[in-house]
Order: sequence, then C-alpha cells, then structure tokens
Amino acid sequence: MSERTLRVGIIGCGKIARTHAEAVAATTGATLVACCDAELARAQALAADFGAELAADSLDDFFAKGQLDAALICTPHPVHEKLVMACAEAGVNVLCEKPIAIRLEEADRMIAATDNAGVAFGVIFQRRFWPAAQRIRRAIDEGALGTLTFASASSLLWRPEEYFKSDPWRGKWETEGGGVMMNQAVHTIDLLQWFMGPAAEVYGRIATLRHGDSIDVEDTVAATVVFETGALGVI
Repeated sequence: MSERTLRVGIIGCGKIARTHAEAVAATTGATLVACCDAELARAQALAADFGAELAADSLDDFFAKGQLDAALICTPHPVHEKLVMACAEAGVNVLCEKPIAIRLEEADRMIAATDNAGVAFGVIFQRRFWPAAQRIRRAIDEGALGTLTFASASSLLWRPEEYFKSDPWRGKWETEGGGVMMNQAVHTIDLLQWFMGPAAEVYGRIATLRHGDSIDVEDTVAATVVFETGALGVI
C-alpha cells in the first residue's frame, strides 16, 4: 500500500516562503496545498506558482479548508508564537523559521503547547544538514575527536542599511529581539551548541559600531561560553 501524501501549507508568503515552497515541491511524498498571508495577493501568487489548492488571508480558512498535515511558518519572528499556538490548537504539525521567538517565555509556551497537542514542532536550522556539519557531528558521535575541550565560532557578515529598512520590524529590540546574534549569526551559534552541547554560562559584550543610530540592536558581539561539559568556547 502506498504512503499517503503529506499535505503542507505555508503561513507567510514573503521572501523566504518561495524557498520553502521549492523544498516541498522537491520532496517526494509531500505537496503544497495551501498558502496564507495577511496580504491575500501574496498568498494567491505563491499558490498559483506552485499549484496549491487554497490561497487564504485568514488562519480560520487556512486550517478549516486546507486539511493540513503540516504547516511551514515563514513570517517575521515577532508573530511566530501566535502562529505556532494556532497550529497546535488545530492539531497541525509545524516547522517554523528561525529564531523560534524573541523572548524565552514565548519559546517555552510554544514548546509546551505543541507537546500538549501531540504535534511535531521543529525550527529551521538547515546548516545541520550541510555535509561538513554532518561529518563533524558523526565524528563526535563516533568518538573520533576525543573529549571536546574548546570551540570557536565566527560570523563575519554584513547587512546594509537598506536591509533594515526593507521591513518595519527589523533593527528594533521590541520586534526583532536582537541583531546579529538573533537574526544573522544564529545558524553559526546553533552549530556551536549542536557540536558542543548546551551552554551553562555565557559572558559577552554587544555593541552597535557600524550602523550608527539607524538601528537599535547590536551589530558587533564578542562572547565566551562555558558548556555544561566544562568545555570552553568563543563567539
């Protein structure tokens, strides 16, 4: 008996949504059936390009008519909690863009809600699937690297002023929750803790050195980490 096709929907049809839609299209056993966005035209455009059955501008229609198995949340992160909660209430598995939230208590509520609903909840950290990252993880698991005592992570990135002006939520503590640590270097930091384990202590300094008064959040960071194993790290 053939396996049933996974019915997938996308919430938030902006910049990153097309990458997710392409991934669904390339995945055997999954099909994009619904697109939802506060701007209906964006949902309609994405649905038309990828052959989705439904374009909606309300979560009620998205869940009621989409008959979904899973949802991909591709919105700006200030609204991640609301949308993950809605998926949990609807009994729909959910994969959310990073970062999971901008406040720890929000993340805790999202995890609790999906656990209580019995739905799968994941966050996009695609660099874990890079071949090099997989080889490092495998070497650690096999003991080929011995006892890990030190690690360093560097992210040399640049975002011009136009990047922060492209969306009203960017560059502000209240809506972005942070700058380079929250939104650009998050993948590097995820790999660091994936390899080294959870952090027990973090000491650091943040500064805004390259963007003047055009953003509120940090663009420069230096930190040291003590992991639960006792190993040390530098970011």
